[in-house]
Parts: sequence; structure tokens; C-alpha cells
Amino acid sequence: MTVTRRNLLSCAAATVAAAAINLPVGAAQVGPIGLQLYTVRDIFEKNPLGTLEKVARIGYREVEFGGANYEKMDHALLRATLDRLGLKAPSIHVGFDALRNNFEQSVAMAKTPPISKPPGWVLPITITNSSSSTNRAGSACSIA
Repeated sequence: MTVTRRNLLSCAAATVAAAAINLPVGAAQVGPIGLQLYTVRDIFEKNPLGTLEKVARIGYREVEFGGANYEKMDHALLRATLDRLGLKAPSIHVGFDALRNNFEQSVAMAKTPPISKPPGWVLPITITNSSSSTNRAGSACSIA
């Protein structure tokens, strides 16, 4: 068969039509995009509310607290700021040393606002090198 312009255009049109049958009906849904505040810990520590405002302004909808002396901040004020800006904080980063040395305080901090707790919320913690630490973590987290 000789390739003519008519044959080429017919095949191209058929290919496009066949591909159109498998096209998705809607655009892919992307969940909320979040920012680990540890990545901006220096400016967050100096100006937590201003940092949250800037984070929300550029389009983030979720944040993860961690570092920057977060444990010493006014959590009620942070919660009010998150609510005002439409931000959620579904998780917190707690370093292994804090878990090992101040476990109960770390769990209590993770359970306090401004952490958003979705239904069925579970505190995810990984402890290694000690079955007693693992048992203690499991017991404390089951209470959360």
C-alpha cells in the first residue's frame, strides 16, 4: 500500500478517535500539599505566625510542626492562626532523642492543639532497639 496524504490523515484521525475513548473524564485529584516547617525552622522560630501566613499565601494547605522550639510556643495561638488561614497540621515531627528521653512529654505535645486529629487518629511512632520502649510506646499511643 502506498502512503498518501489521505491515508496518513485517515490513520491519524482514527488514532486520535481511539485514544479519545480512553481519556479520563476529569482531571486527576491531588490531595493537600503540605510543608514540613522544619525546612523553614529558622524563620519560623523568629516569627511563627508570620511564617504560617506566608506558607498559606503561597498555597500550602497543610504543615507539619517540628523543630524551632515548637514545644515552647503558644499552641492555642498557633491553632487559632491555623484556623484563620485554613491550614491543617495532621502531624508533628518528634526527634528520636526527645522520644527516648522525654517520651511522655513528647506524646502529650503531639496530642495537643494545633495538631489536627482526623477521625480515627492514631499517633504514629517508631521505636527501635528495645522491646520495653516499644511496649511503652504502644501503651501510651493507645491512650492517644
